Amino acid sequence: MNWKVEREPCLTCSTDTITYTTGPAGGKEFQEAIIYIDGGCNELELLCVGVDANVEFNFAMGVIRDTDPGQTLGQVRINLFCNDQGDWEFANFRGLPIVNVECSSFHPHS
Repeated sequence: MNWKVEREPCLTCSTDTITYTTGPAGGKEFQEAIIYIDGGCNELELLCVGVDANVEFNFAMGVIRDTDPGQTLGQVRINLFCNDQGDWEFANFRGLPIVNVECSSFHPHS
């Protein structure tokens, strides 16, 4: 059987339209930030690593934790896709532009 996969139209998104918060209370740099281009479409893959790792998006409007389904303990990998308006969005949250992400994990006090 042949399966046909159709993609929605998309543009090339700029990484300038998304901010990365590295705030003082556990915020840190993403371990990986990879941009893929597939037929003129962009995909941005981000990897957050650490104890109790989580990725907050849109200024803590939502969070993805390392204990959520599909994630691995100690790391959170997210994929953002460029939509036809030139905005970044999650595949499972269509129509919600992602404008900010933060990698956060537990930092014990020294």
